[in-house]
Amino acid sequence: MSSLRKNGKRSLALLAGAALAGGGALMGATSATAEEQQGAAQDCAYGDLCLWPEVDYGGDPVAFFECTWFDIGDHGEGWAPLSSFNNNQWEGTESVFYTWDENNPDEPFQEVYRSVAPEAIPNVEHLDIHAVQTCPAGLK
Repeated sequence: MSSLRKNGKRSLALLAGAALAGGGALMGATSATAEEQQGAAQDCAYGDLCLWPEVDYGGDPVAFFECTWFDIGDHGEGWAPLSSFNNNQWEGTESVFYTWDENNPDEPFQEVYRSVAPEAIPNVEHLDIHAVQTCPAGLK
């Protein structure tokens, strides 16, 4: 069983509904409304860490339900750095977020943020996140 899930159907339905409700105004919008943010964050199943390629939970998310390491840059164009996340794992479960330091070839991934579930942040672009380790205690 893979530790990565694509939430394409749910996120496309959410975005389509938001676009219809806004008369198509979602195209080119720079910020989601509080309602849209809440809806997208709620689209993350309990027990998952969900990542979005755009701020305000925009784009097609991926979800993790097992302890794993994920290099965001390997997921495809437009993903790195990470833009928003919902840590909806079991209460108290940590996820560790890392930036990429090209000047440190021995340890290029450097911890920049530690999230304890539950926590959702609609904009983490300022942290320059390039990788995440879900439930690091479970990987030891």
